[in-house]
Amino acid sequence: MTPDKTPPGKITRGKILAVITGIISVTLALLYLALVQILDWRGEMLPAPTDLSLLGQALGWG
Repeated sequence: MTPDKTPPGKITRGKILAVITGIISVTLALLYLALVQILDWRGEMLPAPTDLSLLGQALGWG
């Protein structure tokens, strides 16, 4: 018997929960890495334009 009073080789509820948690963690990490790669593959991110003078011309204000 092991110190936690379970027979050797027996899978306890805690061990199953630990394995499931590990699988979820690795899955989330891989999905995050895939998302970062997709966003990085799109190219350089340019900031939004700050010149609004063209907006007024497009709306007929100027």
